[in-house]
Amino acid sequence: MRQTRTKQFIKNVIASALLQVVTIVTGFISPKLMLSAYGSEINGITTSINQFISYIYVIEAGLSTATTFALYKPLADKDNAARDSIVSAARISYLRIGLIFSLASVGLALVYPFIGETEALGYFELALLVLVLCANGTIKYFILAKYRTLLTADQCGYAISYSSAIQLIVHLALIWTGIRLGLGVIAVRALAIISFLLTSVILAVYVRIRYPGINFKAEPNMKALNKRRDAMFNQIVGLVTSGAPMFIMTALLNFKLISVYSIYNMIAGSVARGITVFTSGLSDAFGNINATGDKELLKKTTEQFRTGFYILITILYATMLVTLMPFISIYTKGITDINYYLPVFGILITAKGFIENARAPHGMLVYSFGKFKCIRRQTATQAVIVVVLTAVFTKLWGLIGSIIALCAADVYMLVEFLILSPRELVDMSIARNVRQILQSAAVIAALYVGFGLTGIVPDDYLGWLGYACLVGVVSSAATLAVYILFDGEDVTALCRRLMALAGRKKKRSETDI
Repeated sequence: MRQTRTKQFIKNVIASALLQVVTIVTGFISPKLMLSAYGSEINGITTSINQFISYIYVIEAGLSTATTFALYKPLADKDNAARDSIVSAARISYLRIGLIFSLASVGLALVYPFIGETEALGYFELALLVLVLCANGTIKYFILAKYRTLLTADQCGYAISYSSAIQLIVHLALIWTGIRLGLGVIAVRALAIISFLLTSVILAVYVRIRYPGINFKAEPNMKALNKRRDAMFNQIVGLVTSGAPMFIMTALLNFKLISVYSIYNMIAGSVARGITVFTSGLSDAFGNINATGDKELLKKTTEQFRTGFYILITILYATMLVTLMPFISIYTKGITDINYYLPVFGILITAKGFIENARAPHGMLVYSFGKFKCIRRQTATQAVIVVVLTAVFTKLWGLIGSIIALCAADVYMLVEFLILSPRELVDMSIARNVRQILQSAAVIAALYVGFGLTGIVPDDYLGWLGYACLVGVVSSAATLAVYILFDGEDVTALCRRLMALAGRKKKRSETDI
């Protein structure tokens, strides 16, 4: 019997929750190991190289999104022939991309040592480190990508999540082992490649079991990926938006300051990953609903999702803002080669995360509906804002200037999405959306000031954990109180959904996501 979208959503949430817990835990341990073993400069170098590698990923731009979108209908209709023709086209495309990625990796290895100045590693060492860090991308394109895209479109993100969790644990174990053995940073990173090969084997086996008759070498339907060009533009511009700040910082700042940025960004990234626990699979679910043509269900579900999402990000970013600097003090204790305690930077990077996620419900709908063309101008303008302001502000104010520039670009994009959504996506009230964002920001600010007045400053991990739990509980209570007051109908509907997911009988129209 075909599983409902709700059941798939539950499985994806559970698996995503496990993955995010593993990601957050390993994500904090791994940089700490690298900092302690090799220092801030090496940590900054690897962060910078990984950002440059992200530029090479532009060659994939649009393919994953277009393939996922193309697979929605054949998977929903159980049309295996159409499915096979699309995954075959994707396989061919990814093999071509893998070859180009490999060649581009060699080019980056030859050029990168001239971009950033450092005495920590010589030319050949830097070049070799680039090639080692690029190996993961090579594995992705030649093996992993075609499996991940198919599973994503079929709302089987749980398989990807479980395999990724295993990969992260093995990756951390290999890094720890390499450091304990006294290996250099290049050897340690090379050893960690084994974990990505393991993930490839796991997903390959799972796909063959789940789709026993699948044929990745069927007659390819390249026309099915015709939306790639539209998605490509947005992803290329998005890559510029995300990658330009690191390029500019590498040119204008030193690697130790980049290490500082990477630690704060790691924490912000952990919060963002926490959000994905609750949104995993929703893009595909909304795409599935849209494909059925049920506009009333789509509108109702979208409104409720947006309210629930804003409640979530309010709680998480309030907790992050209050607990960020105490954590930074504890995490970087004993590291004296540069100052990591920057409260203003902490406030700004929290604001950036909140603003960026405030537009996330709209961005999700764009990709769910395949409406890539309608945001071309906006994404291009955002990229220009990022490049120009980051270059100017970083030169003037260093790290603080960089994050101010990114906040400005995110504010612009948020405004554009608020205007765009009622016209191109779902008929949602702009005024109500703005009010929800402002009330969330007010709650976050009030909690930050309130906890600041308490004077509580934990001095170890256990104390910080207890403090974070307290902040989380208070933030949850305050946020729910405000949303019940102003958006009680949506909160009630969300509660009904949660009870339905817990096993109570509801009509499909009320419970199916």
